[in-house]
Amino acid sequence: MSLSPASQAAGTAAVVSGSWTTVEVDLGSQAVWRGTFQITDAAITPETAVVVLQGAGPYTNKGTLADEAEMDNVWCVASAGDGVATVYWRALEDHMVLGKFRFVYGVA
Repeated sequence: MSLSPASQAAGTAAVVSGSWTTVEVDLGSQAVWRGTFQITDAAITPETAVVVLQGAGPYTNKGTLADEAEMDNVWCVASAGDGVATVYWRALEDHMVLGKFRFVYGVA
């Protein structure tokens, strides 16, 4: 099921005022600039809006600084299903990423 733009906007507004969940995802051992991962959560249904943002560091095995998100930007779009969201992510083509990243997501 595809949400209308108005429903998507309303869902995004609800998520912003709601709670966020943090997940750490391994984007792989080979440097790439795009890919997918899944988030499993019983609150996710095909009718929900799922908003995924890159979380602040530090990230596992990448030092102790909190500026990882500033150095390696990752943008996400999520497609909701039954208890799972497929997240399509992308970095800059000339700045590939690898390893573990932290993301925050909200469901509305």
